[in-house]
Amino acid sequence: MINEIQINPPVATYLNPTRLSDLRRINYIFGANGTGKTTISRVIAGDQGYDHCQLVWQGGGALERMVYNRDFVDRNFNQDGPLQGVFTLGENQVEAEREIARLRPDID
Repeated sequence: MINEIQINPPVATYLNPTRLSDLRRINYIFGANGTGKTTISRVIAGDQGYDHCQLVWQGGGALERMVYNRDFVDRNFNQDGPLQGVFTLGENQVEAEREIARLRPDID
């Protein structure tokens, strides 16, 4: 479980060091647009460019992180096909769809 999220500037809308502490097993983070919700999710996900921010784990051992945010949707829901609104879920499936599209001229 994450005990604390430390966000260290410079990053997005955070101009001062910020700590989210006293976290529980389930936490809800909400706010207006531009207040840093996506930044928090990117810190949790361990995205590149957020290495200077830190997660403090209970017991010191990191657990698997699964973050569902706009970045996840962009990576995993393929909207490049001719049928918009028909989704292929999973990073492997998106790569397979791209490979099929790349090979389509040879197939035809």
